[in-house]
Amino acid sequence: MVREIRERLQLVGAMIPETNAEKYFQGLRERAWDTFAEELYDDVPAGEIVAEEDWSFDQTDESAPHFPWPVRWHRSFAALKSLHDRLADRDGDQVRAIFGPLVDGILPIVKTQGDNLFISRSASQMDRVLQNTMSLYRCQVMPCRFEAKLR
Repeated sequence: MVREIRERLQLVGAMIPETNAEKYFQGLRERAWDTFAEELYDDVPAGEIVAEEDWSFDQTDESAPHFPWPVRWHRSFAALKSLHDRLADRDGDQVRAIFGPLVDGILPIVKTQGDNLFISRSASQMDRVLQNTMSLYRCQVMPCRFEAKLR
C-alpha cells in the first residue's frame, strides 16, 4: 500500500513558530527525513548513487516529500474569528509570507474542472486555494499526530 501512495505524499510543516523558526524547521525536516528514510524511502547503501528506479532523497533535497512546505504561525491567523475576517480583508504580502511555500507547492498539482487544465496564478484561483489552505490551517490534528510520531 505504501508504495502506491508514497509518491503523492508531501509533508506540511504547519504553524512554524515565530521564534526560533529556523531551528524548529531544521529539526522537523531532520525528524521527517528519519521517518521517511525508515518507512518510505528505498534503501540505498552509503556511498552508492541513487539508481533511477530507487525512490530515495537526500535530507536537504527541497523537492523531497519529507522536506516540509512551511506554514508560519501568525497571531492574526490563530483565532477562528480572526481567520474568517482575514478572508474578507487580507494583506496579500502577509498571506504570501505565511502560506507562500504551501500555495506554491499546491498550485502545480491542483486541477480545476478540465482534465488538462491546471490552476494558474490568477487572483480568483489563488483566492480559492488560499481559502482552502487557511481552512486547513486551523486543523491541527494531522500535523500534531505526525510531529508526535517524529519525536
